[in-house]
Amino acid sequence: MNRLLKTIGFILLLVVISAGGIFILTRKPKAVEGIETFPSQGRNHVPAGTIGEYNSNPPTSGPHYTQWEKPGIYNKVLPDGNLIHSLEHGYVIISYDCTKLSNSKLKTQSSKFWKVFAHETEEIHEEPPATDSADVKPDNISGWKDSPDCQKLVDQIKQVTKKTGMDRLIVVPRPNLDVPIAMTSWTKLLKLNDVNEDKIINFVKEFRNKGPEKTME
Repeated sequence: MNRLLKTIGFILLLVVISAGGIFILTRKPKAVEGIETFPSQGRNHVPAGTIGEYNSNPPTSGPHYTQWEKPGIYNKVLPDGNLIHSLEHGYVIISYDCTKLSNSKLKTQSSKFWKVFAHETEEIHEEPPATDSADVKPDNISGWKDSPDCQKLVDQIKQVTKKTGMDRLIVVPRPNLDVPIAMTSWTKLLKLNDVNEDKIINFVKEFRNKGPEKTME
């Protein structure tokens, strides 16, 4: 009898453990506060060199180029036309602007504004419409890598990406953000003032692989 009771108890324990494991694997990520949703601006392919006008910064949808960016942690500015194509494939993008860190001593281009092209920029001296993309020349971030605060920010982001994995995930510098960090997926935007690990991980879990175009990569 004792042996039978022990066997039944062991089986029940296995059932409880299995059920708990299934719950952990299938439960939905915690809802992330502060996410903005923007109307889709379409999925049209446009020629390289075409000006991009978008309804958010960074863009979350809209006309884009035939090339997309691969997963990775980049140290240079990438064209919006490529990044939007990645979003279409279900990527999540973490953009960062080190000049927006509190007490940042980095030199900025805050007095200059940029009209955006795929592979070149044109300096203008008046504020563009809010829908313009925010790409700038890569050399405008050359001082970022020498900033301890900027390196600390990037290192913190890297630590989080180790927990999420780099599948369909891009980390990229982006001048002209209005916060230090902005996360984007297709039509979704989350702005952060610091590396909030829980929010970043839950955003990735919620929106990775949720783009309108399903691809095998």
